[in-house]
Amino acid sequence: MLAKFSSAIARAVVLGLLATAGAPAPSAIAERARPSPRVDVPFEPTPHAVVDAMLRLAKVGPDDVVIDLGSGDGRIPIAAARAYGATAMGVDLDPGLIRQARETAERRGVAGKVSFVEGDLFGVDIGKATVVTLFLSPEANRRLRPRLLDLAPGTRIVSHEHDMGRWQPDRTAAGRSLGGHRLLAWVVPAKVDGVWRLRVGEREVDVRLRQSYQQLDGSAVIDGREHPIRNGRLAGAEVSLDLPLGSGSWHPLRGQVTPTGELRGDGWDARRQ
Repeated sequence: MLAKFSSAIARAVVLGLLATAGAPAPSAIAERARPSPRVDVPFEPTPHAVVDAMLRLAKVGPDDVVIDLGSGDGRIPIAAARAYGATAMGVDLDPGLIRQARETAERRGVAGKVSFVEGDLFGVDIGKATVVTLFLSPEANRRLRPRLLDLAPGTRIVSHEHDMGRWQPDRTAAGRSLGGHRLLAWVVPAKVDGVWRLRVGEREVDVRLRQSYQQLDGSAVIDGREHPIRNGRLAGAEVSLDLPLGSGSWHPLRGQVTPTGELRGDGWDARRQ
């Protein structure tokens, strides 16, 4: 994959200025030279077989919008469009790699479905993505994590090699078929942390949910007593938890976070308090 950014241009500019006759003091150079973009990771292309495995792990299809952050020579967005029919965009700071990616997309016949943006991957708008692909660094992934968690529930994230720190992956892939490479995948969870009034049939209980990424715990007040919830989990907008609603038995609740922010399943629903 993908992109990573090179500091060669910045070094050439500084060396050229120093080589000129009567070169000014370093402080003057710093004032006159345009600041170079921060280099997060060097360019290291992802093998094509791993590119395909990333897109399969994300279950990319024709309705998806794939955004590759640090897109390098553009191979992931181009493959997403060519092999899976997706609309795709690559983002990279290196103008040479952006130019190369656009030329390759033109040659491969997918220029109408793929775009490439020269820009900062930490600032570009990724709000339309349904899939985000990464081959960056542990530090860059952690910096991106808050932005990724703000994407629509159900958005799929796939990273080549690097994790997201405390946000544990939902799926991983590795092994001989990937030549020793490791892939990690996440589904952006809905945000449900807080107090809810939950109704099951004619019964209503207050539930306090505590969310840590896709994991849920918390408690429910039932018949005046506080009980812990069990097996709480989110998978995008899908929510599941177990409550002790009668005679010592645990009642499984499975449902969805609706577009209006309610929880709703078969025979139950919940609204924020």
